[in-house]
Amino acid sequence: MRVPFLYAIILAVAIFIFSCGDLNVKNQTQTDYQSIFINMDSLINEQIARLEGRKLRKEVTLEGEREELLLISDSVSLANDLNFFAELDISKPTFRGEYDIRENGPVKSYQRTGKLGPQIIELKRSPSNSLLALEGEYTESNMLFSSSRKYLMQFDQESSELRRYEFSGYQKLLFRDTVFFSVMAEFQ
Repeated sequence: MRVPFLYAIILAVAIFIFSCGDLNVKNQTQTDYQSIFINMDSLINEQIARLEGRKLRKEVTLEGEREELLLISDSVSLANDLNFFAELDISKPTFRGEYDIRENGPVKSYQRTGKLGPQIIELKRSPSNSLLALEGEYTESNMLFSSSRKYLMQFDQESSELRRYEFSGYQKLLFRDTVFFSVMAEFQ
């Protein structure tokens, strides 16, 4: 009777050891995947904190109507604009295996190979590895809706502060006109 009990204990210990080892492999893989791209939420929040109160020249175009503004940036308006860039966050597990990553000197590009997420993202870094520019394109389409957006962020090489950002694109709903928009902002 003691032999089956001993086998049960050995089996339980073996299952425990192998399952713990497997969890560590999964966590390491997820960490490695997340490290291949920057955390957009952190980048956006850091830039909002650094740029609040700075002078900002902003140009907004909607359906051909252009408006230019000179203003002092505040956290709410910066968050409203910069949160559009959160669409470029491909560090989520959902996007694992969806991108082909290529490096050409200081430029690292992420080209979508699957059906989810932005089509392409490019990061340009300085020789000291600070982020100089981030560009991306996101297109969605189904039977009722199509939309395309292009994004650009440019950073100061020394301070890593956001100098300029742009996003533009269009949105088309079934039985509606296409709406074109663009926002360009530059910190002074």
